[in-house]
Amino acid sequence: MSDRVPLRLKDALALFPGLGLTVASLRVERDKGNLMTMLVAGKEFTTRAAIEEMFQKCAVTPKVQGSGSVPNSGTPAATSAEKKSSSSAMDHARSALASAQQIAQRLKSA
Repeated sequence: MSDRVPLRLKDALALFPGLGLTVASLRVERDKGNLMTMLVAGKEFTTRAAIEEMFQKCAVTPKVQGSGSVPNSGTPAATSAEKKSSSSAMDHARSALASAQQIAQRLKSA
């Protein structure tokens, strides 16, 4: 049988036993745009090739770790010869707080 022969959804599921898929789950993937179906005379059809393509579209790519102790291969590690920046948002906030406290102290003593 060709991979492009239209099959009713329940019959197409028989080609993929043991996966726990249902007609409803195929319709969910259809609605997400992952499964191509055809509606003929009020009956919904798909093909083996369309289901295999759905599995490709639904493949999950592992996420790249954003932080942690393992350096990211795309970001070079700083060396001691490089100048390290000492400014940060926290340093800026502390400086602003200290400045505000000095102003408040002057206003109280005036």
